Amino acid sequence: MPVESNAPVTMETTPAMLSLTTDGAGAVAQCQIGVGDQGLLSTIQSKVKEIFAATQDCTLASGSNYAATFTDQAGLAGVLALLKGVPNVSLDWVGDKITLKGGDAAQLDQLMGSIKTLVPNTEVVVEAPVTQEQSVSNSLTAAQDALATIDTNQVDIHAVSSALNLQIINFATASHQIPDANNAILDKAAALMKNVKDAKLTVSGYTDSTGNADSNKALSQRRAQAVVDYLVSQGVDAAQLTAVGHGADNPVADNATEEGRFKNRRIEFSVNP
Repeated sequence: MPVESNAPVTMETTPAMLSLTTDGAGAVAQCQIGVGDQGLLSTIQSKVKEIFAATQDCTLASGSNYAATFTDQAGLAGVLALLKGVPNVSLDWVGDKITLKGGDAAQLDQLMGSIKTLVPNTEVVVEAPVTQEQSVSNSLTAAQDALATIDTNQVDIHAVSSALNLQIINFATASHQIPDANNAILDKAAALMKNVKDAKLTVSGYTDSTGNADSNKALSQRRAQAVVDYLVSQGVDAAQLTAVGHGADNPVADNATEEGRFKNRRIEFSVNP
């Protein structure tokens, strides 16, 4: 006869993370934090503001049970100070690994060496730039893999939304035609959504800051609507979907670089309450 256990159930934690990108002047362009300790969270927020003279808080990563500490977190202030003034570079600190990307190759190597002295127990690497084509391909694979894990008999709409957000819908310049490469992902998402008739998604379109603001907003609306129209064509109830165009609002990267503009031209999915 089975014996009930009174042992506490432990949740698997995701390593604490800090993602920070600088703009062309070496100031903060984007910052995101995922950490399970409120004290450390407040410390990181205040250090970013203090060192970079920033006025906005970093955004908070959601959806995971983040660990409460980083390896070598005592070196945090020093690492941030090294990044200050370095243009167009990004740092991703996840648990016991720091990855540096962007900027000048020689400058990155020098930065890596300086950071290593501050975080002796943390792996520090420089990642070669990824082409836009590679980024798109990687994103499509990640989205397909995530959708494949969703139980068709018990669909979690939040999981569907998260999987859709992994893909890059790389619209051609001034176009709202969805690339063929994205169709298989949208088809799978549509099939899943048909099993959750009460679930609703907002499809938000964004552009980079190049060009006229009004034109950008109109283009972002057309792109979001194109995604909605495609999902409806695959059998999703139109009442479950809303298209919104935001133009160049809420950038996630620096519009001064081509990589940043590429990241800002995006479609985001969110679950309606």
